[in-house]
Amino acid sequence: MDLVLDSAVFLSGRMTSMPSGFDSVYITELVRNEISRGRPNMVLQNLLELGLKVRGPSGIEGAVEAARSTGDLDLLSETDISIIALAMQLGNVKVLTDDFRIQNVLKSLNIDFEPAGEIGNRTIQETWEWTFRCKGCGRYFDERPGQDCPVCGSDIKKTRKRSM
Repeated sequence: MDLVLDSAVFLSGRMTSMPSGFDSVYITELVRNEISRGRPNMVLQNLLELGLKVRGPSGIEGAVEAARSTGDLDLLSETDISIIALAMQLGNVKVLTDDFRIQNVLKSLNIDFEPAGEIGNRTIQETWEWTFRCKGCGRYFDERPGQDCPVCGSDIKKTRKRSM
């Protein structure tokens, strides 16, 4: 099994050595770019010397579609999408991340994950799908039709619905 690390692993300051028990440990180029200063960068440089691999994922479109299907796409960064795409590409993988939106997408894809340490041992307990609802007339929309409801003109807000 491979391991993919989110930026939170380095920013939390809890990882100082290479994790054992994995075939390979990866980050994406975008994660590497986020860790550019101070102690987290020093830890990253040490881990790179110990065999941490930087890999650009292919299949970004698949990760974008997976995030779109859960409704998380608009609040995931390009780095977050790259982590999901790399996990999808590698297959037999575990992702270390504290990001609940990344966890939500990974869970919908049946990809193993665990918290990176910043938030303790908290992970999502259930997955959510997101939809849009008019504050005025209460209509639901799968995609945001704009800032205002096309029916009554009230504000459209993002809301969640249970999926599992």
